[in-house]
Amino acid sequence: VCAGTAGLIATYVLGPRLHRFTQNASTQNMLIVHEMPSHNPVYTCIGTLFLYVGWMSYIASSCHRTECSSTNGNEVSASTSVANTLLATSAATLLGLMWEAYYLRLHSAEMINTSILSALVCMSPLASFIHPYSAVIVGILSFVVTNLIEPLSFLLMRNHIDDPCDTIRIYLYNGIVGILAVGFFKDPTLSPASSSTSFSDGVGIFYGGDGTLLVAQIIGLLFIITFT
Repeated sequence: VCAGTAGLIATYVLGPRLHRFTQNASTQNMLIVHEMPSHNPVYTCIGTLFLYVGWMSYIASSCHRTECSSTNGNEVSASTSVANTLLATSAATLLGLMWEAYYLRLHSAEMINTSILSALVCMSPLASFIHPYSAVIVGILSFVVTNLIEPLSFLLMRNHIDDPCDTIRIYLYNGIVGILAVGFFKDPTLSPASSSTSFSDGVGIFYGGDGTLLVAQIIGLLFIITFT
């Protein structure tokens, strides 16, 4: 969220790329958006691979140690966090490939890279606190937020915000979804006992929570955006 908010501010201040947006006088100054595809898909795939491998290390180490004993005696290992992240990224990527194949009759490296990174961002706040089936749902949500909610993209274009690296779509949108998803999908039986904060006692709404954790997540989200 911090990176996405910073990207939003930076793209607004710097302005769009040359010839990215034009006005068509013959159609009442309608905004025309000119597509500028990436120049080297091979490099973007290599960069995504580096991020994928590094992100897995980050996700695994977020448990602070290899095995974290939860309050009811079950164990949540670093491998569970990695498995949840793999499931989320796989769900988002497969859904993206199927969507492109059905509606556009093509496959693109851009869709694969975007789907992977979006799911990674979305899973970062909650990889250790959800079940595998919830990880698949979160991966699907990340794909929907990144690619299918047109008003979000239209709002950026309407304000001449040009984001060549998709920082806003990937980091800001999915960061928000991931933070809010904790308030819905967090299972208290998977909370590491190593955490001394009250967050380890939080319960997601789908597991009988009263919404307190969701409110806390919203407050934290607003603080991050304001701080940035």
